[in-house]
Amino acid sequence: MLGYRFKIRVGLGNVRGAIVGEQNYVRAMKTILVPVDFSPISECTIDVASMLARATNSSIAFIHVIPESLFFDGMGMPVPATSGDTDSMVFEARRALNRYVSAAVSSGLSASAHVTRGRPAEHILQKAIELKSDLIVMGAHAHGSIYHLLAGSTAEGVIKHASCPVVLVPPKLAETAAAGASKNEVRIGDPR
Repeated sequence: MLGYRFKIRVGLGNVRGAIVGEQNYVRAMKTILVPVDFSPISECTIDVASMLARATNSSIAFIHVIPESLFFDGMGMPVPATSGDTDSMVFEARRALNRYVSAAVSSGLSASAHVTRGRPAEHILQKAIELKSDLIVMGAHAHGSIYHLLAGSTAEGVIKHASCPVVLVPPKLAETAAAGASKNEVRIGDPR
């Protein structure tokens, strides 16, 4: 075991945290990979990753993976998207991720954005290896059992095969942070 642990607290609508543990690992951390799916938990995940990046002087790499099957037919079976659909999704995803990068850079962090198409867990793991990521911070979703049966869990796939530590941000943390957040508060995860 590397001898580190992450401690996350939520208070007054802000996600705060501290890294406690082995200083050598903290100093060696250079890149944090943050998968973003633009769901409500993504905002909280970006906040947690930003906090960790500041504490460890790491850069953030945002990744969005457009799944192979984007739509489901009337019987719940996945249907592949057309090329035109995915091209516009790639454009929109790049645009949104670039807003996250701009917000991170303006807050003093180093950041990059990556958009790919395919199976999310596989592409997240490939990008983690390619970037030599030291940590993956991602949101956990509470999808139903039918969705899990058809699509599987991206987080589960990443955790099983990752070559670096993975921090999962639970849906309850995002709900708590959103419920307590002030409307005047500007967070790193805000793509405005």
